[in-house]
Amino acid sequence: MTTNKTNERNETTTTHTPGPWHIDNETDYRIYVESSFGVIAKVGPFAEIDDEDKANARLIAAAPDLLAACEEATSLLDAHVNDHTVGVDSMVTVDMSAIAELLETLQAAIAKAKGTTI
Repeated sequence: MTTNKTNERNETTTTHTPGPWHIDNETDYRIYVESSFGVIAKVGPFAEIDDEDKANARLIAAAPDLLAACEEATSLLDAHVNDHTVGVDSMVTVDMSAIAELLETLQAAIAKAKGTTI
């Protein structure tokens, strides 16, 4: 279930069913994307499912992971781009372990969406 809320800065935020989401109950005609809260989406036509249907289901199932990874990347980049207290070489002082962890998160979310492994 998706709802819109306004936060303390009067910005509209969207909430969705919490992840993780996963593919479950795949049949010849439908793929169900589910969470611990129930069915998120049903993918597939009334004919047999094909590779495109499976790819769509993987992308839907990866949505919470992709959103979280993008939010982490945005936060990290924003902190460094908008940090005017350091010199031009501020990116040199970036915590490389935070970058490595973020890269791993991004790669895992992309792999989940594509149905591959890192």
